[in-house]
Amino acid sequence: MVLNALKSALLSLFKTRGDATDSRPRGEATALELDKIPEISVARQKYADDPDRLGDFDDMYETAEWFLLGFKWHRKLLESRIGLYCPGLFGVYLFRIEPESRNTPEWIWIVEGGSAAPPAVIFADRCPNGPAAFHEYIAAIGEWVHAVRNGKSLDKVIPVALPPTLEEADRVERQLRFMSKELYPDEVEFFEDLP
Repeated sequence: MVLNALKSALLSLFKTRGDATDSRPRGEATALELDKIPEISVARQKYADDPDRLGDFDDMYETAEWFLLGFKWHRKLLESRIGLYCPGLFGVYLFRIEPESRNTPEWIWIVEGGSAAPPAVIFADRCPNGPAAFHEYIAAIGEWVHAVRNGKSLDKVIPVALPPTLEEADRVERQLRFMSKELYPDEVEFFEDLP
């Protein structure tokens, strides 16, 4: 039920992108820095000598891909890249899709928070690279936490596939704090040095 509500809310966001009804705070559109966002196959080479780490990398990526493919606003997946990765905790992936409609963007970030934080769709037109998409994710999920805690409507915040309870908001906030302040960027793989 929560996943269906999430899908519906994301479809609604795609339909209203750029309209006056889209009241989410947005920066100016920026070009993707594709030279700093390697394809998944290139990034996998970093872990080729360590089957356990490669398995963890693949599991996180496959979870993000599964999340993306669960939506029906694309015809097919064309390209997969990685912007950031913290083993076992989160990954920031950039996907190029063949959109089902002109309202759906061609490039979409998926931030996969592992078992502790919810996955999310982040619009790529405002996030040129993985760190920018991660920052947008932290801010957007933080807005959800704030809305849940204050009993506000969730209509104007990012859709989250979790029950909007105080317990979930507290748990997610703890994970966001860990991900953004205590961990990032010391333990994060940026992949900018790959060919």
